[in-house]
Amino acid sequence: MPDTTVDEEHKLITLKIDIDEGKQFYVRRIEFRGNTTTRDKVIRRELAIEEGNLYNSQLWELSLMRLNQLSYFEPLKPEQASEVHQNVADNSVDITLKLKEKGKNSIGLTGGVSGCRVHSLALTSPPTTFLALARLSRFRAP
Repeated sequence: MPDTTVDEEHKLITLKIDIDEGKQFYVRRIEFRGNTTTRDKVIRRELAIEEGNLYNSQLWELSLMRLNQLSYFEPLKPEQASEVHQNVADNSVDITLKLKEKGKNSIGLTGGVSGCRVHSLALTSPPTTFLALARLSRFRAP
């Protein structure tokens, strides 16, 4: 129940509320399951939370959103894609992220012709095709 003080003269009401945040937990370990071609470091660089930092559920949801934007995996939903285990004895959490990779094999071929006798041909391979190493290959024929 808030402590209320009324100041009639200045037309103010002051509310004092005690909030107990509870225990703070630190991230002890983040593990991944289901990533067979995407390297751990590719996933970790998208995480807004790191091992050793305070656990923050909003930052974890932001991390999942960033991973979803990569389009390397089936859509990740916070309540289904991750397991957060609290270790009350040492105030830490272990997070396991369950991933399901999308098919990554695709290739593109584009070409063009202009009126000035210029011809172009491009072969593209998106970053997800070659083991998620973020490589893009192109060549042009004059």
